[in-house]
Amino acid sequence: MSASDRPVQDIRISDEDVNRMLDRLDDAEIRVRKSERRSVRRYLRGTAIVATVLRPDASADVYRGRIRNISDHGVAILSPVALAPDTQL
Repeated sequence: MSASDRPVQDIRISDEDVNRMLDRLDDAEIRVRKSERRSVRRYLRGTAIVATVLRPDASADVYRGRIRNISDHGVAILSPVALAPDTQL
């Protein structure tokens, strides 16, 4: 089954609640010393469709996530499932 044949899994909370959650996470993260980061993070809000290709047959699960921030080293996405760091999407 290809990614396009699979149902899109979504976060089951309102966009307003997602934004509140992301705001709290961002506020807490601002306290982290910037010198501990490999690159500057740009904070933004948006929707991302994420397909994780983890199986040998190249089948994928598809999720609708919310973008939290982006940097030279990756993107932070609030997803309905846990995605391990360095997961290839």
